[in-house]
Amino acid sequence: MVSFPLLKNPSRNVVDDYDGVFIAWSINWASYAATHTPLKFFDAPIFYPLAKTITFSDPMLTAGLIATPFLLATHEPLIAHTAVIFVSYLLFGWFTALFVYKTTQSQALAIGAGTYATFGSYHTMYMGHLHTFMLQWIPLSLLAWSLYMEKRHMRWLWVWVLSFILTAINSPFSGFLFLAAQGVWIFDNKSKHTVMRYWKKLAIPLVVAFGIVLCSYIPYIQSSQLYHSERSIRDAAHTALSLNEVVGSRGFSYGILFFIAILMFKKSSHWFKKGAILVTSVAFILSFGPVLKWNQSTVKIPFPIPLPYSIAYYVVPGMKAFRAPPRWMILASYMAVLGAVYVVKRKDHRLFVIAIFILLALEKPWNYQVFT
Repeated sequence: MVSFPLLKNPSRNVVDDYDGVFIAWSINWASYAATHTPLKFFDAPIFYPLAKTITFSDPMLTAGLIATPFLLATHEPLIAHTAVIFVSYLLFGWFTALFVYKTTQSQALAIGAGTYATFGSYHTMYMGHLHTFMLQWIPLSLLAWSLYMEKRHMRWLWVWVLSFILTAINSPFSGFLFLAAQGVWIFDNKSKHTVMRYWKKLAIPLVVAFGIVLCSYIPYIQSSQLYHSERSIRDAAHTALSLNEVVGSRGFSYGILFFIAILMFKKSSHWFKKGAILVTSVAFILSFGPVLKWNQSTVKIPFPIPLPYSIAYYVVPGMKAFRAPPRWMILASYMAVLGAVYVVKRKDHRLFVIAIFILLALEKPWNYQVFT
């Protein structure tokens, strides 16, 4: 139902006729370069004679690898682009359901959380921006770490490493979201004990993960120095959410407010709830950018009110490269959904799932504009 608008004409239909078309080209280039000229991956055939031109945007390497069999079969970049969307939908819902079921042993909660996290408006609205949409490796990483703590099998730690690499080599911003999502374990004493006791075993996979990601971003560092490509803090302020836009003109839903309300006001001392509140709060606040805004205008009483994003912009490496703070809201939404399932009592599971499908009916995730 959600995918039908694209399937009506898969070789010509696209979700976004601006970024979506460019990303379809990026995926096509990533697939071709990875399979034909990997040493020239960053020297994309755009903006000649400039060097390392793929660094002007996201590498989309993971998307390119997923798209490769579809490109070989059809030679149609838009079909491959749509296929990547479908695969991402499937994996995001499946991994989320597996993680929720693993930690709650509730099929109802697993189905409900997986469905809303996948098809809720905060996820579907980014179909045209695959670098933000492709977050399926986050729930896989949460599942892998959970299984590692339980069984101490190194293969699960390597699954976590692979999840991080697949996320980060696709987009630096989604790599930031991935790392921020790991904050959910901060209040888990078992995780703290595991890290302190097995830090030597953990060190090798983590060095491999961050080493590979860092090497893949050396061209980005070189490019930023060569072309002075940092975004100004005014860019971030211009595109940031206004306080009154959490629900409003940009297509955001009441869903996140519903899940945040459950997360905040349902009594529970579960460590996952505490971690989910932390990550949700951080992501929620970052989505408002460097200064407080109302109706897309900076609030001045009598001077602009600075927000934590303004500190992160100058302190956190890489933050100066991003210009769209509202995208942090997709992590806030996801963590609110995951956190909410931990405070729902067993007798309320069915009501919770019914509420989810009512929200989806109100949000109409299938009702998006398609361009030809």
